[in-house]
Amino acid sequence: MSEAILDFAAKIAVSFFELLKGSLLPSLIIFVLAIIGIGLRDRISAETKWKWLSSTLIVTFVICFCLSLLAYFYPLLSAAQEQGLGELPAYLASSPIEIIASFAYGIAKAALFAAVLALLLLPFELVGSYVNSVAAKNLGRKSNPLIGLAAASYIMTAIGFFIVFFIMPQALTGLLYLLYFGFT
Repeated sequence: MSEAILDFAAKIAVSFFELLKGSLLPSLIIFVLAIIGIGLRDRISAETKWKWLSSTLIVTFVICFCLSLLAYFYPLLSAAQEQGLGELPAYLASSPIEIIASFAYGIAKAALFAAVLALLLLPFELVGSYVNSVAAKNLGRKSNPLIGLAAASYIMTAIGFFIVFFIMPQALTGLLYLLYFGFT
């Protein structure tokens, strides 16, 4: 009985360690996106006098929109570079209006997906902002403010991965389905 408990505890410890290790590389990407986002948010906030919530939501939407456009149109762009095996018969070819409509539909889908994703990411940004301010206060004014941002990015990435992998594993496939097949 105690051997089974020790085995279970060891598996949980290894899973937790792998979660922390696996969160490192994505947190670096999120750290770079956070630096870009903070610069955009400061610029928007200075010009429009918007509060933190609205300017953060707009910046998150813009970043998510750019990333979702890249994810949505990447298969199309990579397929367009392939060599054709022949000419498409005229009755199967799309008209320019259909191609433009399909492109506009893809942009609309990416915008709706980015809006949903921005709303889902907003609580993580709020808690990450709190972690960043606590880290800045504990490290003092003489330290580099990017250290607190890096810590906040890593902690929130690990928490987000914990939620996605252990609590709601269907969320990742649901978001992928929403991007490629949703809103039809």
